[in-house]
Amino acid sequence: MDRSLPTPIEPMSESFTIQLGAQMKTNCNLRLLVSDSSSFFKGTGDQQQDNAYRAQTIMTIYSQNLSGIVVLVTVDNYEKYCKGLGGNIEFFSCCSKTTEFHFDDIEEQFQKINEEQPTPTPGDIFITRHSNIPLFHVVFHLIIDSKRIPFFFLFFSS
Repeated sequence: MDRSLPTPIEPMSESFTIQLGAQMKTNCNLRLLVSDSSSFFKGTGDQQQDNAYRAQTIMTIYSQNLSGIVVLVTVDNYEKYCKGLGGNIEFFSCCSKTTEFHFDDIEEQFQKINEEQPTPTPGDIFITRHSNIPLFHVVFHLIIDSKRIPFFFLFFSS
């Protein structure tokens, strides 16, 4: 298999509406987007725009309009990932730019996760909560086996 980096492609996107509940139905709108996750954490380069995104995120943190992102983490890269040394440098940098007032900071959240489950296996998922990163309230970190996922998809993960 050719392990050279593929040329970047346009992000793939699909939207869904899901109804949950039998008597009191709740609509959930989902948008699935396959993209390089680090691009979401780099910011726009415009400090005012980034602050506006952060303000929007904070204003909706206790609403029913939460936003999340799924980030793929390989088992081999897990230890470095939890320390911000893997493919998630932009994520840790974004979390460190401003103070986290509503939840534990990212280092404490990862420390608690490691205490509860020190050796994750493929298929495990852990969640971190945020009020200080633009656009997302929740990050779902999905543990995957790099040997079972085509290299092309790992190009778009951490």
